Amino acid sequence: MPLRLIPEPKAIVSIATLAFLQYTSEYSIIFFLQNIAAWAYYTHKAVLEHNENRTSPYYLLSVELCNKVYQVLLRHQLVAGQVRNRVQGDLLSAFLIFQHMSFRDVVADIYLFTQERYNKNVLVRTGESLFGVDARTVGELTARLGEAYDSLQMGSIERSFIGTLHRL
Repeated sequence: MPLRLIPEPKAIVSIATLAFLQYTSEYSIIFFLQNIAAWAYYTHKAVLEHNENRTSPYYLLSVELCNKVYQVLLRHQLVAGQVRNRVQGDLLSAFLIFQHMSFRDVVADIYLFTQERYNKNVLVRTGESLFGVDARTVGELTARLGEAYDSLQMGSIERSFIGTLHRL
């Protein structure tokens, strides 16, 4: 039997995912969700504006970041829809920050890493040169993002906490 090559999955972010990230970054009452959506969306936007190659570590990192953040946002979409005012949003943000602390820190690290690289380098790149990027750092950030996402308690938010929101 001949060996069949399995095509590699394409590293892209769907238009719907980007639209959802942008909307959440602008309109969410829950600042935790708003912040991680903004970090992912604007990091990916910066990578695209710098015409990164689809095999570039920056591009791949931004794609993974957007997809992981999107999954986290979807997980909390139902609860976010029940938040009616800023006080409830702040309470839920505090709860989510605590619950997702390592994830939030990795997202912030990736955002700062890409922003620092792009802000320091205004020169046009040639060939495959990548701003002197440290591929090991990119690999570590990607691994940390995966580990932080895997460690999230992806179950539903405690009912007692949601009950508290409704009593406010």
